Amino acid sequence: MSQHSTYHAYEPEKDSLCFPIHEACFKILTECLATEERQKVDKDVLYAVMQQNTENMARKLNLDYGTVEGADQFWECIAGEEGVAMDPTTKPGIEDVVKSKLPAQLFDRPVAQSHSLAHKVRDDPLTTLPYDVLHGVFAHLSLKDTLSLMKASWHVLESTRDPTFWRLMIRVHITNFFWELMDLLQTTTFPDTFDLKGMFQWLDQTTKGSFAMEGPMMAIANRRRIWDVCQQLAPLYYEKLHTDDYIDPPEAEAEAIVATAQVYHSAVTMFPIPAETKSVTTQLIRSWSEISYRACDFETYWTGQYGHLIGISVDFGSGKRVFGSTEGVPGQSLHIAAGDWIKEIRVFFRPIHERGKFDRENGEEVGPMDARSAGSSKDSGYGCELYLTWTIIT
Repeated sequence: MSQHSTYHAYEPEKDSLCFPIHEACFKILTECLATEERQKVDKDVLYAVMQQNTENMARKLNLDYGTVEGADQFWECIAGEEGVAMDPTTKPGIEDVVKSKLPAQLFDRPVAQSHSLAHKVRDDPLTTLPYDVLHGVFAHLSLKDTLSLMKASWHVLESTRDPTFWRLMIRVHITNFFWELMDLLQTTTFPDTFDLKGMFQWLDQTTKGSFAMEGPMMAIANRRRIWDVCQQLAPLYYEKLHTDDYIDPPEAEAEAIVATAQVYHSAVTMFPIPAETKSVTTQLIRSWSEISYRACDFETYWTGQYGHLIGISVDFGSGKRVFGSTEGVPGQSLHIAAGDWIKEIRVFFRPIHERGKFDRENGEEVGPMDARSAGSSKDSGYGCELYLTWTIIT
């Protein structure tokens, strides 16, 4: 087995990460993230989102890439996974391939006569919703949630018997990544007995892809896999994209929080104790609504890659609120979702006489690469090493 190096980046003295991406994959990502107001991707926002969702050792993003076993620090070629290497760009003529592969039973299936069980339903609050409203709801649900709702309500199930519903399902769940199908649906006249529900189920299964898959649909299955990965980034991207619209709450709210805050001063842990000390205060939360309705980014800053902790900050979108200094090397960024907040920042002390067992030269890295550590004293006997941890609660 031969090896071929296509990309290499190792700069231990720099904190920046690189995210190489194929041009074809970036086009799909652009299709996924583009809006009417912003047709182009804001790469600075995208980089920040990707950096916050990077796995340990920065080998790949912490996302579900589908049924791929070969993705790791070194890409391993596994027989049966050839589909993930297929070009996912637009395939002219693929709609004709789809038409030729449609199962024959979809064309001649007789129209089913439904047996109404509505008289057996004792209470279904969804019966008050007309079909057009339900179809609007379905447009915002995942396929799994749609099927669950159909099982929970007879009225909902009845509303899905109309062929127009399954056209909607194909448009919402299939054509968003299989855009070549739009022409097929718009230009093809299907017989009255055509089973659009069966067509949706067939397309959904065919484009999911499978191990050792073959045939012309491999490229579409790979495009769907890439689209699903991009969809995981989309809500995080949109959330960070609109942080510029945020305005700090009024001073009165911030002052009210300070008035009820409990501050516990920690003892001095240095030896010898400096002649002069000063207290530093930073208000990270200026309104309770920030916790309930706003996401933020939590950052740490260090004197070097393996140095001392010199600052922390949170950013709700209007600028960083800093405790300490931001002039050092940034550590791993932590994204805190709306509704969550930091329960505690815990500091652990380790006697300096044990340092020989734990320092970097003996195999344990400290600094921003290991978010526990906040630095150490050099004075023998009375020093300590600080370890920073945090807990996020809902």
